[in-house]
Amino acid sequence: MHPIGVTCPFFKPRIRFILMLVWFGLVVFGCTAGSQQRVSDGASKWECDANADQAMQIGDYQTAIELHQRFLKDHPGNGKCLYHLGYAYGQIEQYDQEIRYYEKADVAGYDADESLFINMGLAYGRRLRIDESKKAFEKALAIKPDSVDAYFGLAQTYELNIEYVKAAKTYERALALDPENVDVLLRVSVFYADIGEFQKASELLEKILQIDPNNEVAAKFLQNLRKE
Repeated sequence: MHPIGVTCPFFKPRIRFILMLVWFGLVVFGCTAGSQQRVSDGASKWECDANADQAMQIGDYQTAIELHQRFLKDHPGNGKCLYHLGYAYGQIEQYDQEIRYYEKADVAGYDADESLFINMGLAYGRRLRIDESKKAFEKALAIKPDSVDAYFGLAQTYELNIEYVKAAKTYERALALDPENVDVLLRVSVFYADIGEFQKASELLEKILQIDPNNEVAAKFLQNLRKE
């Protein structure tokens, strides 16, 4: 299985997948190496506090918040730090604060890291701010046109807004970019089942079982679909 998102040695992207839920989160935390590879000449200015990021890496989000806030007192325009602070707030479910700091990071000029806009899109989605969610994912795609995460998040937004035709097309774009990603295949199979396209859902589940014969979730889901 190929992981979704930007590879980072500390923050590995993952899908927090809960079968049959419409909205769930993609975590794509931009690490130093990943971000700097995509930021041009001004990349070196986006340095965050090492201790603050270390707290983030071990999941101590309250400490991470305090240390990022302390760092920002001396570096109020550090877009990367603002992004990391927003991410930390999101991890403790303070979603309005999460959005606030993502927006501050964007205004500060930290606008060449697609993972910021992917997480921003998801945060807007949790607050049902659909138009803003779409725009955030579109910004991510403008930065990285082959981002599976961005297509996947945009598809979720369309689905959430009951725009099923657009959702289907966008999910298919994600699958075209990473056709053997079991997490994406599973989520798209749920989408097709939800809209009554049981044959398509079954085909995707069968593909999952070809890739991962021991996938119990896919096997059980397929068994249930065959009873329909």
